[in-house]
Amino acid sequence: MSAPRWSVFPVVVLCAASVTAGRGSHLASAAGTAPFPIRPTPDTLAARRAVMAFIQAIDRLDLDGVADSFSRDGTAFYPFSFTPHRLDGREQIREAQRQGFDWARAQLVEAGHNAPLSLNLQPTHMEVRLLGETVAIVTWHSDRSTHAGRRTAVLHRIQGEWLIVHHHASNMPRSN
Repeated sequence: MSAPRWSVFPVVVLCAASVTAGRGSHLASAAGTAPFPIRPTPDTLAARRAVMAFIQAIDRLDLDGVADSFSRDGTAFYPFSFTPHRLDGREQIREAQRQGFDWARAQLVEAGHNAPLSLNLQPTHMEVRLLGETVAIVTWHSDRSTHAGRRTAVLHRIQGEWLIVHHHASNMPRSN
Protein backbone atom coordinates (compact mmCIF):
# COMPACT_ATOMS: atom_id res chain seq x y z
CA MET A 1 0.00 0.00 0.00
CA SER A 2 1.47 3.34 -0.99
CA ALA A 3 1.69 6.33 1.31
CA PRO A 4 -0.59 9.33 0.64
CA ARG A 5 0.93 11.87 -1.74
CA TRP A 6 0.93 14.65 0.83
CA SER A 7 3.29 12.72 3.10
CA VAL A 8 6.18 13.74 0.83
CA PHE A 9 5.61 17.43 1.59
CA PRO A 10 7.65 17.60 4.85
CA VAL A 11 10.61 15.94 3.13
CA VAL A 12 10.48 18.43 0.24
CA VAL A 13 10.24 21.37 2.66
CA LEU A 14 13.14 20.09 4.76
CA CYS A 15 15.29 19.51 1.67
CA ALA A 16 14.52 22.98 0.33
CA ALA A 17 15.24 24.54 3.72
CA SER A 18 18.56 22.74 4.03
CA VAL A 19 19.61 23.80 0.53
CA THR A 20 18.81 27.47 1.11
CA ALA A 21 20.02 27.57 4.70
CA GLY A 22 23.18 25.55 4.43
CA ARG A 23 24.81 26.35 1.12
CA GLY A 24 25.58 30.01 1.04
CA SER A 25 22.08 31.13 0.17
CA HIS A 26 21.74 34.86 0.61
CA LEU A 27 18.65 36.97 0.43
CA ALA A 28 18.48 40.69 -0.20
CA SER A 29 15.48 42.85 -0.88
CA ALA A 30 14.39 46.43 -1.16
CA ALA A 31 14.25 48.30 2.13
CA GLY A 32 11.24 47.49 4.24
CA THR A 33 9.92 44.60 2.18
CA ALA A 34 11.63 41.68 3.89
CA PRO A 35 10.23 39.89 6.92
CA PHE A 36 13.65 39.92 8.59
CA PRO A 37 16.82 42.06 8.51
CA ILE A 38 18.91 41.49 5.41
CA ARG A 39 22.49 42.45 4.68
CA PRO A 40 23.18 42.82 0.96
CA THR A 41 26.34 41.19 -0.31
CA PRO A 42 28.45 42.27 -3.27
CA ASP A 43 26.91 39.39 -5.26
CA THR A 44 23.30 40.27 -4.44
CA LEU A 45 24.00 43.90 -5.32
CA ALA A 46 25.62 42.89 -8.65
CA ALA A 47 22.69 40.63 -9.56
CA ARG A 48 20.27 43.41 -8.65
CA ARG A 49 22.19 45.88 -10.86
CA ALA A 50 21.98 43.44 -13.78
CA VAL A 51 18.20 43.14 -13.38
CA MET A 52 17.80 46.91 -12.99
CA ALA A 53 19.77 47.39 -16.24
CA PHE A 54 17.36 44.94 -17.92
CA ILE A 55 14.31 46.79 -16.53
CA GLN A 56 15.75 50.17 -17.58
CA ALA A 57 16.36 48.82 -21.11
CA ILE A 58 12.70 47.75 -21.29
CA ASP A 59 11.64 51.13 -19.91
CA ARG A 60 13.61 52.94 -22.66
CA LEU A 61 12.40 50.50 -25.36
CA ASP A 62 16.07 49.59 -25.91
CA LEU A 63 16.00 46.32 -27.85
CA ASP A 64 19.77 45.73 -27.76
CA GLY A 65 19.92 46.45 -24.03
CA VAL A 66 17.19 43.88 -23.36
CA ALA A 67 18.77 41.22 -25.59
CA ASP A 68 22.23 41.81 -24.10
CA SER A 69 20.81 41.12 -20.62
CA PHE A 70 20.23 37.48 -21.60
CA SER A 71 22.67 34.62 -22.00
CA ARG A 72 22.91 33.37 -25.59
CA ASP A 73 20.68 30.39 -24.76
CA GLY A 74 18.35 32.25 -22.38
CA THR A 75 14.62 31.51 -22.28
CA ALA A 76 11.54 33.56 -21.46
CA PHE A 77 7.80 33.41 -20.95
CA TYR A 78 6.14 36.72 -21.84
CA PRO A 79 2.49 37.66 -21.29
CA PHE A 80 1.94 38.75 -24.90
CA SER A 81 -0.75 37.18 -27.07
CA PHE A 82 1.85 36.69 -29.81
CA THR A 83 4.13 34.64 -27.51
CA PRO A 84 2.00 31.68 -26.40
CA HIS A 85 5.07 29.43 -25.96
CA ARG A 86 8.47 29.63 -24.30
CA LEU A 87 10.99 31.76 -26.18
CA ASP A 88 14.25 29.91 -26.71
CA GLY A 89 17.45 31.84 -27.25
CA ARG A 90 18.42 35.46 -27.41
CA GLU A 91 17.15 35.93 -30.99
CA GLN A 92 13.61 34.68 -30.25
CA ILE A 93 13.53 36.90 -27.17
CA ARG A 94 14.76 39.87 -29.24
CA GLU A 95 12.03 39.32 -31.86
CA ALA A 96 9.25 39.02 -29.27
CA GLN A 97 10.51 42.10 -27.48
CA ARG A 98 10.66 43.99 -30.80
CA GLN A 99 7.00 43.19 -31.40
CA GLY A 100 6.17 44.27 -27.86
CA PHE A 101 8.10 47.52 -28.27
CA ASP A 102 6.39 48.25 -31.61
CA TRP A 103 3.02 47.86 -29.89
CA ALA A 104 4.12 49.99 -26.90
CA ARG A 105 5.48 52.77 -29.13
CA ALA A 106 2.19 52.92 -31.02
CA GLN A 107 0.25 53.11 -27.75
CA LEU A 108 2.49 55.86 -26.36
CA VAL A 109 2.31 57.95 -29.56
CA GLU A 110 -1.46 57.50 -29.74
CA ALA A 111 -1.68 58.75 -26.13
CA GLY A 112 0.26 61.89 -27.14
CA HIS A 113 3.66 61.07 -25.67
CA ASN A 114 6.73 62.54 -27.37
CA ALA A 115 10.30 61.26 -27.67
CA PRO A 116 12.12 60.05 -25.77
CA LEU A 117 9.46 57.42 -25.14
CA SER A 118 9.41 55.61 -21.80
CA LEU A 119 7.18 52.98 -20.27
CA ASN A 120 7.70 54.57 -16.84
CA LEU A 121 8.37 51.23 -15.17
CA GLN A 122 8.59 51.33 -11.39
CA PRO A 123 9.71 47.93 -10.06
CA THR A 124 8.77 47.30 -6.44
CA HIS A 125 9.34 44.60 -3.83
CA MET A 126 12.51 43.39 -5.52
CA GLU A 127 14.14 40.43 -3.83
CA VAL A 128 17.45 38.80 -4.72
CA ARG A 129 18.13 35.24 -3.60
CA LEU A 130 21.54 33.69 -4.25
CA LEU A 131 21.85 29.95 -4.68
CA GLY A 132 25.53 29.25 -4.30
CA GLU A 133 28.01 31.58 -5.95
CA THR A 134 26.81 31.65 -9.55
CA VAL A 135 23.00 31.57 -9.54
CA ALA A 136 20.57 34.26 -8.45
CA ILE A 137 16.78 34.36 -8.49
CA VAL A 138 15.35 37.87 -8.61
CA THR A 139 11.64 38.59 -8.17
CA TRP A 140 9.80 41.89 -8.34
CA HIS A 141 6.46 43.50 -9.03
CA SER A 142 5.92 45.68 -12.07
CA ASP A 143 2.44 47.04 -11.54
CA ARG A 144 0.48 49.00 -14.13
CA SER A 145 -2.95 50.60 -13.96
CA THR A 146 -4.57 47.65 -15.74
CA HIS A 147 -2.74 44.75 -14.10
CA ALA A 148 -0.45 43.58 -11.35
CA GLY A 149 2.80 42.42 -12.95
CA ARG A 150 4.83 39.63 -11.41
CA ARG A 151 8.35 39.06 -12.64
CA THR A 152 11.07 36.48 -12.02
CA ALA A 153 14.55 36.37 -13.50
CA VAL A 154 17.00 33.54 -12.99
CA LEU A 155 20.56 34.77 -13.48
CA HIS A 156 23.80 32.88 -13.94
CA ARG A 157 27.18 34.48 -13.42
CA ILE A 158 29.07 33.71 -16.61
CA GLN A 159 32.69 34.87 -16.80
CA GLY A 160 32.02 37.41 -14.06
CA GLU A 161 28.84 38.86 -15.62
CA TRP A 162 25.32 38.22 -14.31
CA LEU A 163 23.13 37.25 -17.29
CA ILE A 164 19.48 36.24 -17.39
CA VAL A 165 19.08 32.55 -18.25
CA HIS A 166 15.30 32.63 -17.76
CA HIS A 167 12.74 35.40 -17.37
CA HIS A 168 9.09 34.80 -16.51
CA ALA A 169 6.59 37.65 -16.73
CA SER A 170 2.93 37.28 -15.83
CA ASN A 171 0.14 39.77 -15.43
CA MET A 172 -2.90 39.53 -13.21
CA PRO A 173 -5.84 41.77 -14.11
CA ARG A 174 -6.83 44.23 -11.40
CA SER A 175 -10.24 43.68 -9.84
CA ASN A 176 -12.68 46.57 -10.10
